[in-house]
Amino acid sequence: MGRFFRITAGITGTILLLLMTTLFICTAIGVRIDLSFLKPGVETSLEKVLGRNVSIDGPIAFELSFWPALNLSGFSNDNLPDARSPKFVEAGEVQLKLAIPPLLEGELIIQHIIARQIAVNLETDAAGNSNWVFADTAAEPEDSEPAEDTRPQGEQGRALITFSGLDHLSLKNISVNYFDAVVNKTVAFTL
Repeated sequence: MGRFFRITAGITGTILLLLMTTLFICTAIGVRIDLSFLKPGVETSLEKVLGRNVSIDGPIAFELSFWPALNLSGFSNDNLPDARSPKFVEAGEVQLKLAIPPLLEGELIIQHIIARQIAVNLETDAAGNSNWVFADTAAEPEDSEPAEDTRPQGEQGRALITFSGLDHLSLKNISVNYFDAVVNKTVAFTL
């Protein structure tokens, strides 16, 4: 019995050591995992939050490294139906670097967002309504009961993952167009 236990423990230890070594090597060299198959779900989730159509035309990839990152390209968010420009915002590339230790405790902290080739089309209509104010898609009529929270819940009833913050935002190659229908004036600038 003692020999069997030592052999089993040795095999288990070797397998764990190989797995940890493989994970460390993948982390050190920065292995990319293609997550493009998740695009429809990501687009649908963002559409529910923003209340407007969202499309991701490029790939979605997860970079496993010491600073894990989620990379996507070809992001766009539709404008209001009566707006002059069909797109509210477009971004050529977006990278989100995530903090892992807080994520293991259920907190999503984005350490860094880098976005490149951004085009933003801001508009105010003749009534003074702005296209950068998004509809509250979770709004309930006053006489109805509040909707049940459908987020994944932990043992104590709190959400499994909560967004806690963003440490750094870097925007590069920004083009902003602003149209004010009240004064019929357009302002455009780049940063």
